[in-house]
Amino acid sequence: MGRHEAGLHCNEAQQAANGCLSSHAADDDYLQMPIGLLIAGPAVEIIGIDTWFFWSGAALIGNSVLCLILTRPYAKETMRPETPPTGGLS
Repeated sequence: MGRHEAGLHCNEAQQAANGCLSSHAADDDYLQMPIGLLIAGPAVEIIGIDTWFFWSGAALIGNSVLCLILTRPYAKETMRPETPPTGGLS
């Protein structure tokens, strides 16, 4: 069952309230998998599945580190303030 059938689309008020997906974000997902398979299929035939998984994993980790480094200057601006824990035994 895709996102269209699951009813995960919402209007602008719902997006602002709870951050659900817009219809455009869900529509883009239908293109990513076929395009990825068009690239991965021939590449795996040439370099092998183990090499493909190694380098795709390395690219994923590299992308994550790059995003962390590039967004670090904005982290303090966008973080919510920490609230002390409530309740519990004292």
